[in-house]
Amino acid sequence: MRFDRFEIDSRQRVLLRDGKIVRLTPKAFDLLELLVSRANEVVPKSELVERLWPDTVVSDASLSKLVFIVRKELGGYIETIPKRGYRFIGVRQALSLSDQAPQAPRQAESLSYTMLIGGVTALLIIATASAGFLWRSRTATRPERTYLAVMPFTAITRGDEPLARGISEFVTARLSTIRGVSVMPSMIAVEGAVDSRKVARQLGTGFILDGTVQRTGDRIGIACQLVSVDDKLPIRTSFVLASPDIFELEERVAGKVANLLELTESMGRSADKALTTPERQQAYVRAVGLLSAKELRDIDEAIAILERLSAPGVPRSPLVLAALGRAHLLRFHLNEGPHELEAAERYAVQASALEGGRAHVHALRGAIARERGDSKTAVSELQTALALEPDANDVLLELASAYKAAGMLPKAQETYEHVIEIHPMCALCFHSFGQFYSTTGRLDDAAAMHRKAIALDPDSAKFQSDLAVVLMLGGSFHEAASLLDKALAITRNNEALSNLGYCEYLDGDFESAAKHFAEARDRVPNDYLAWGNLGDALRALPDRRRDADEAFGKALALAREEVRANPNAMRIRANLAEYLAKHGDAAAADRELAAALATGSSQPDYPDILFSAAAVNAANGRKTEAVGFLQRAAKAGMSPALFTADPQFSALRSEPAFRAMRGTPRAHTPAASDAPHPPPAADATAARS
Repeated sequence: MRFDRFEIDSRQRVLLRDGKIVRLTPKAFDLLELLVSRANEVVPKSELVERLWPDTVVSDASLSKLVFIVRKELGGYIETIPKRGYRFIGVRQALSLSDQAPQAPRQAESLSYTMLIGGVTALLIIATASAGFLWRSRTATRPERTYLAVMPFTAITRGDEPLARGISEFVTARLSTIRGVSVMPSMIAVEGAVDSRKVARQLGTGFILDGTVQRTGDRIGIACQLVSVDDKLPIRTSFVLASPDIFELEERVAGKVANLLELTESMGRSADKALTTPERQQAYVRAVGLLSAKELRDIDEAIAILERLSAPGVPRSPLVLAALGRAHLLRFHLNEGPHELEAAERYAVQASALEGGRAHVHALRGAIARERGDSKTAVSELQTALALEPDANDVLLELASAYKAAGMLPKAQETYEHVIEIHPMCALCFHSFGQFYSTTGRLDDAAAMHRKAIALDPDSAKFQSDLAVVLMLGGSFHEAASLLDKALAITRNNEALSNLGYCEYLDGDFESAAKHFAEARDRVPNDYLAWGNLGDALRALPDRRRDADEAFGKALALAREEVRANPNAMRIRANLAEYLAKHGDAAAADRELAAALATGSSQPDYPDILFSAAAVNAANGRKTEAVGFLQRAAKAGMSPALFTADPQFSALRSEPAFRAMRGTPRAHTPAASDAPHPPPAADATAARS
């Protein structure tokens, strides 16, 4: 059977593209063969499930994952017919079918596969017996995709915790390059848990890997345990590996796990000629572990280590330079100034000039391009990184965000859906999908995704806070305030403080709002939004006008620095216009607002940009224009209840068009945005999300 560049050889059970074999799992091949044999016919989901899994009860999600695998290799030949099934449409492009019906695997092939499984099992029993543990032979059907959670590795020696975290990150990344396995990163595993199988169930994975790291001079030893969650397959096995070469050790751990899980895809070694000694390798991996903590103190320590590894006179490593770029990008996200973005860019250029570390370098360049507002370059770089490390969770999420920033909303949604499919219990993935829905004005869908994230990780203050943001955008202020109280009980961070302050601001409690905004400002003193929020609250208080002007002045200076780093950032320009208007410079405010609206002229309406435009026009006394922008913001998904409650629009309440809008139900029309959608002037870190 042939179509375009592809040929299906049913006898050999292979798919060829331009004469070269395309890797497909047996089940994926069966699906493709079945759909192609009935080209242009809608094949019901129930029939596909029955044909592909005749003796097994599976959910529709299993079929969806299989379809995605085939689409990933072929492209858009398989059409989804909502609530019915799937249809192969490649026949429109000169499909030629043979008269033979699809053949089942030949008996000899089945026998060789059985012998292979038997051989693997025998080898495992021999190996495990000598080490004092037992791997029980599996009798159930091997799943199409294996779900594995990697716990943060623990350190025997105090002070080696970053080294252990770095090793677990590298093992996770190495396993993620194998087709057929979805690896939950250690960052979302439950650290310090006693019952590993319980943790794996919570994460929705079939297996969990944890390890203990011990360093003795140059030599690193890792004791690992791989545990099955399925009570019908009570597998628990351990192994110990040691080597002075950390990269070799990580490769051996990943290879051992792959063999135990019967994952046969080969893994390439990430060689780096500049990191050949145990001392340099350990220092690099320790720095990577420090960066995973995402705390400013740890990032600074990591930078110091990485700078020593890249000092003049020593071999230059693309991995080290890419990590330095990542470190400065993290500092930029923590509001340490636009110069951090410039530093990240310098290291990315230096890393690009060297051989090796290509996936890391492309991912870094993509992230930087996105911060610069160059969405086209960001998409290209991240796609390249993803081709080198398929299904890498962090790259997929970054790519989805880049698609969104480029206005490619269907591609963004498709990528988020894929992330959810391959990581069905990833709280961070649901949270990111919720942010996407929030920015596109689909608040009900956003709230549903955020609630799923909270159900998976109820101890995340950020998840609670971001759900509160969605509820505020929809006008549910009391429920939002309750969630923010929960978030602050978990951890007192600037996001939750800013959002709670905005709730209080809308409720008319300006004193409490100013208090919480000031606390958030003290936590992130270089964030222009924190100063702008404080200025809004102080302006509403009697006898605090001078303090408000000082706060807006500080917000203006910081926002101008941000605009210099990214002139295409609509949201920053719109906020800058707000602060200029409230600071009394109407002409400059209009210029910045015009620039913000022009930057996004080719995109659908952005609710938060329109809200800022209304605030600028209201501050400058143009009531009709202000109401017009609020009407557009309501169409894009923002609740009119937000406008009614906001004190800065009190002068509009006498306008008939404003009063009529207050009774209009919130729309659910899709829109696009460049950043996640907190309430205007509420989320002190939103511009970085």
